[in-house]
Amino acid sequence: MRAIRSFLLLMLMIIGAIYFLPFQELSFPNWLHIDKSESKENKQEVEQAISQPTNSSLTDETVSSEPIEGELLGWIGKDSQELSEAYGEPIRKDKSSYGYNWWIYSDKKSQYAQFGIRDKKVVTVFITGSKGKMDGISLGESYKDLKGKRSFQKEVSFNVGVTSYRFTLTDKDLKMRPLVKLSNERFMQLYFDTFTGKLSSIRAMDADTLLVQRPYDIFYTGNLPEAPILSDKEWAEVEDGAEQQIFDITNIIRTRHQVGVLKWDEVVATVALGHSKDMSIHKYFSHYSQDGKGLKDRLSEKDVIYKMAGENIAAQYTDGPAAVEGWLNSEGHRHALLEGNYTHLGVGVYKYYYTQNFLQKS
Repeated sequence: MRAIRSFLLLMLMIIGAIYFLPFQELSFPNWLHIDKSESKENKQEVEQAISQPTNSSLTDETVSSEPIEGELLGWIGKDSQELSEAYGEPIRKDKSSYGYNWWIYSDKKSQYAQFGIRDKKVVTVFITGSKGKMDGISLGESYKDLKGKRSFQKEVSFNVGVTSYRFTLTDKDLKMRPLVKLSNERFMQLYFDTFTGKLSSIRAMDADTLLVQRPYDIFYTGNLPEAPILSDKEWAEVEDGAEQQIFDITNIIRTRHQVGVLKWDEVVATVALGHSKDMSIHKYFSHYSQDGKGLKDRLSEKDVIYKMAGENIAAQYTDGPAAVEGWLNSEGHRHALLEGNYTHLGVGVYKYYYTQNFLQKS
């Protein structure tokens, strides 16, 4: 009898295990969660100062020889050799912090494009300016029209093999930079200018690039790809490229709004870099350093003469283009970006801290 009871108990345990374990795994997966609401894409401040003006060296004025035309989304997955055959050699190749290199194409006026190349394949494309389109969507289209054409969802889910991912967007995300799923392999971020209601920039990417960047709140099961660990030398290359991208995109946006382009100021860029580095190392986010010094003090220490100066700062954005789009959608930062009296700009990037210092000289 004791043997029979033991056998029955064992059978119940086996049945219970067979019944309950699959139910638990399928219905209540162990979702992991990374919250971006207070870490990425959210820190910005703006400051303005006044005084009197000179010191500058301009960046390379090289422009792309071929217009950036056609359906640019189709470049995702294509070989970099095809890209160079279509548009020629890029004006620059900038390192990113996500395992790909940016190929930069621009006419310095109305067209600007960055193609991300990893292992000789295009994995992401960013465009801004007044000309350009992806998947039938053109720069300058209204939010209202595009929302009618596309489905802007608060949750975007997809699978890669047996792994599930779900991005959750805030109301602010939906208004400024909705994520559009084209397939399990291709996605688009639409960056809107919320002051004009027009499409400012478009970023397309493959699934791996989106998962490495993680620009929104994400829930996932299984593995999550990580960005490469960079050496100090590699970070310096990333930072140099990001500074130039921010400078270029700022001038493209100013041209779109019929405001004069800015000249690069190397000394002011050094001031901006020093502040970005100080914020990163000492883990604060402010126009004022921990010793109480502000923009006016930092410019004075480098003997910079000016009539008017302004500063934009941002932290933890995906990259330089994302930071500029963030500034464009904040009233104070937007004023600095589009201020017609400014003549010069210095940009300093350290890791994921970004500083723009604007000057009006005589």
